[in-house]
Amino acid sequence: MIQNQQGNTLVLALVVLLILTAVGMWASRDALVETWTAVANRDYYQDFYAAETGIRLGLNKVSEGLTGTWSLTLPSSENQITVNYSVTFQACYQGSQSYKCTNPSSACEEYLIRSWTTSGYTIEAYGQRAVSACP
Repeated sequence: MIQNQQGNTLVLALVVLLILTAVGMWASRDALVETWTAVANRDYYQDFYAAETGIRLGLNKVSEGLTGTWSLTLPSSENQITVNYSVTFQACYQGSQSYKCTNPSSACEEYLIRSWTTSGYTIEAYGQRAVSACP
């Protein structure tokens, strides 16, 4: 009776090994796809954080009341990333009236900060800041 069961045990062991091999191959392929995705997104993450740096530097320029365009080169593990950022101001409006000149107590300016990298990734930030008096 034991001799008849030896062949079944061998077949069952081979089936289990086949199933485990298939699961292992699927897991390896899945991990490889995840690695490719992470590598492909790395450049986008670098561009995003580089452009965010331009926004933060632009906020410093807003607090100083400066307008213009500036450039900054950031070191990277593979290459250097150049970030350009600009700051522009305009008076706040309510309808066709400018707050800046009609109501000095609520005088404000709207600002736009635009930051972009050499690869074309762009971020914009809008906001308002109070100004002390009408010109």
